[in-house]
Amino acid sequence: MNNPINNTVFDSRDLIKYLEELETEANELWEDYEDNNPEGAEETDQNTWLKETHPRTFEHLENVRDFCSELEDCCPDFNYGATIIENDYFQEYAKELVKDIGDLPADLPGYIEHNIDWEGVADDIARDYTIVSYENNDYYIR
Repeated sequence: MNNPINNTVFDSRDLIKYLEELETEANELWEDYEDNNPEGAEETDQNTWLKETHPRTFEHLENVRDFCSELEDCCPDFNYGATIIENDYFQEYAKELVKDIGDLPADLPGYIEHNIDWEGVADDIARDYTIVSYENNDYYIR
């Protein structure tokens, strides 16, 4: 299971797939418990049991669910594929974006390109993005 949040740039569909894998893992843990403790399973629910017996798994699953929910709320294309960029990488992302869309000519002399205020460019581009936090990091999505 590869956690896409560990990357500086990732696709929302990879995050959705990761969440589905986490939920599958939690369901498998619960099913194993139910199979081995049928009476105990009747006395509790899956979330309570997971929180008590696998607190780190439960907390991570809940955090990823909340992150996905926030991203989906602010991005209509979340389920269809949206780029998510970590805050610390956004300036480099903006530079790559400007080059990729052709706003920066490929033959621009280095003495000009090296003097571009990329922080200012990133700030201007960031106006079209929403910032969502996850575990003390900010991520940009549009």
